[in-house]
Amino acid sequence: MSIKYWLPLMAVLLLIPKPVFAAHSGSAPTDPQAADDENFVLDTDPGLDTGCTFRDGDPLIFKVKIDRYVGETNGDGTLKEPQKLITNKVVSTAAHLKMPAYDIDLSDGEIDEVYFNGRKLDTPLQGSDGTWQENEFTIPIEWVKFPTARGINGEKPIAAENEIRVDIDTRNAGWCTSIDWAELHFKAISPLILIHGIGANPQAAWEELPGVTNYLTSLGVPFEHRIPIGPNDRILPLRNRQGQVTEPGNADALEREIRRTAASFGVQKVHIVGHSKGGLDSRGYLAQNYNPKEVRVLSLHTISTPHQGSVLSDISFEARTRLLRPMPQQGDDEMFAYLTNDYYYGELIGGALGRGPQLPGLGELRTGAMRDFNRENAIPKDVKFYTYGADADLDRDGNITVVEAEPLLPNLPLVGFDAGEQGTVLYHLLRDVTTVTLNEERIPFLPRLVFRRELVRVPTTSIQLNDLAVTDSSSQHPSQLQHFGPSSENRWLWRNHRNVKHPGVIDNILNKIRRDFPSN
Repeated sequence: MSIKYWLPLMAVLLLIPKPVFAAHSGSAPTDPQAADDENFVLDTDPGLDTGCTFRDGDPLIFKVKIDRYVGETNGDGTLKEPQKLITNKVVSTAAHLKMPAYDIDLSDGEIDEVYFNGRKLDTPLQGSDGTWQENEFTIPIEWVKFPTARGINGEKPIAAENEIRVDIDTRNAGWCTSIDWAELHFKAISPLILIHGIGANPQAAWEELPGVTNYLTSLGVPFEHRIPIGPNDRILPLRNRQGQVTEPGNADALEREIRRTAASFGVQKVHIVGHSKGGLDSRGYLAQNYNPKEVRVLSLHTISTPHQGSVLSDISFEARTRLLRPMPQQGDDEMFAYLTNDYYYGELIGGALGRGPQLPGLGELRTGAMRDFNRENAIPKDVKFYTYGADADLDRDGNITVVEAEPLLPNLPLVGFDAGEQGTVLYHLLRDVTTVTLNEERIPFLPRLVFRRELVRVPTTSIQLNDLAVTDSSSQHPSQLQHFGPSSENRWLWRNHRNVKHPGVIDNILNKIRRDFPSN
């Protein structure tokens, strides 16, 4: 609108009450979309809602802040390897800038140029005389500035400022304009939170070969794996009648740690990947502690998680919790080998040396305990849920070699044992045994005194493929969207319980995430 018309009209407009919009503070008839971790909104700023600013009023300058960490940046806050992140579908190829502009007399020759972080955009502001019109621009992701680091101590990242400048009426024809609000939108993959299994070192569980953390880093996928939860804690806390926690539970710890981790990335949405009992701890969190208004879990992926329990836990629990240690039935050499050498299978199920899984967490992996857990702890319907099972018998000969057992079971020839022999015992028990029953022989006339306890195997009805800790059938859950098991098509699942944490599995998980939640 020309200045000769604007001045008298402005006097009239000052007498009219300014309309009030609940969603934003300005005069445009449209509201910005709600701000979230992909949409960043600026509503009030000295460069916004300026009435109608002319050329001699200087450019309109305002800055949209992004407080979400996406990946490594250059010194100016732009992404360090944007093309790699685009190729790996970590971030969208472009961001979209939207802002309503007032009184753009484009047909009469008004030209208002727009700059993003100092770069001139291809088209000037669009609009018409005396009206508000939304303008949208496509911004190459390479131009956008992001935080240079994650936040610390559960705080959000330090925001990066993206400057928008509007050079008003570049032909100096006497026109004016105003911007009400600005909205900068892009897509990015939500971070993966990796939850370790029972008896694992929280600092190293995902770092060991074959290198899940190195692989994710090479792709530029955001993740956190050093989640400090108890390696042997219960899934859910144990409470007394007064509701006080008497033994910690990882579900409570995960609620705190997932909230802190999400905040450190500046996101409101995450994906969870749980290995072994870590998948059950994650389910406990989702069933008992999950608040999607604080952090929304988009998907849960469990790798070799004993959703139906593990017979090895049944056996080991009975052996470790009875004052009179049970023995196997006569002739059950595999059960005998397991019970008498439980101390040596420390890398897998604990034992007297104190390595690996211990009580009380170990007891929660029993088949009966998991039936109770499954009955009482449903998975939220809005969380996409996928499961993965594995098989350690690579050559399909029914026995385990040293190569198939490493590095899950150590080969210590000085002790007189072999990783292949140990692995074969574990493989056969999981393959052929559904659970165990405990028979007790009591002293006549003194029925309270037990002089012999015997563990009796309950056989399976079919061969159970397994990874030396969890069977493929146990790794499945009725509410999963899809299960991936060991097969000729899924050769990346021919692994044991430890090295199934593998880039091949992670690739499949990332493909599901990219399909379900595309970044472009």
